[in-house]
Amino acid sequence: MFNRRYKIGSEFINFISTVATCRILRKARSAGLLAGMSYGELMGDLSSAWRVKDAPEPPSSNDAYWVHTLICVFDELEALGLSVPAAKSIPKKRGRPEKDSEEQNPKRPRGRPKKNPD
Repeated sequence: MFNRRYKIGSEFINFISTVATCRILRKARSAGLLAGMSYGELMGDLSSAWRVKDAPEPPSSNDAYWVHTLICVFDELEALGLSVPAAKSIPKKRGRPEKDSEEQNPKRPRGRPKKNPD
């Protein structure tokens, strides 16, 4: 009797894990994550995403409630819809800013001033 219950219970757990795995695979394929990595690599990355117990909902990628989570994992969480994306800043132009031509003073003559022979 005990073996029969154990067999039914283990088959039920196998069924639930198969359904969950199929749903995860479908979601990852539709997000385009499996084009660059395997399922095992994705699961390894997602297993490193830890959050503090009393963190507010919904999870955001830029809040301080994540524990030792890599930046690449946030991209995966955002693609799967598990985290609200952080606001991306617009990259600034490199180098010195250009001067406005209206605000420039008149150029002074170059070189040394000539001596006046008096």
